[in-house]
Amino acid sequence: MIADLTLERALYIANNMVQDDFDEIMATHWLDTIDGFAEQCVMANGLNMCCLADDGEPVAMGGIALLQPKVGTAWMVGTSRMIEKRIEVTRFAKQAIHKSLENGVIHRVNAFASALHLRTHPWLRALGLTEETLLRKWGKNGEDFIIFAKVV
Repeated sequence: MIADLTLERALYIANNMVQDDFDEIMATHWLDTIDGFAEQCVMANGLNMCCLADDGEPVAMGGIALLQPKVGTAWMVGTSRMIEKRIEVTRFAKQAIHKSLENGVIHRVNAFASALHLRTHPWLRALGLTEETLLRKWGKNGEDFIIFAKVV
């Protein structure tokens, strides 16, 4: 079930996210604290959501952050249980990207993925994003990232 992203839910997901997501977030987050990341997710300007498992446990959070005019940055992290809701999460992400681009809120959506976070790359392509370029040493510890985007 897609639900509002509350601080309690964000903290739970952030403290239980899969290792690849944790590594990717820590490479780009100003602080080295999970609680600070969770707070930023809830307060982000734009669209955000939480996906709950059938038993009510938060398993994923994501959205489209508006960090500059007309450009959205898609983001998503999850726990090991996110796989249970992969269809629902994917459907939500596709619709959010499509609606945001279609209604003129944005004309470009970006997603930044660690070059080592290989399971994410096919999923971003399935959402309709295209790989644009390698961002060498884009992470704070020299990690390489890839930018994916969809433009209208």
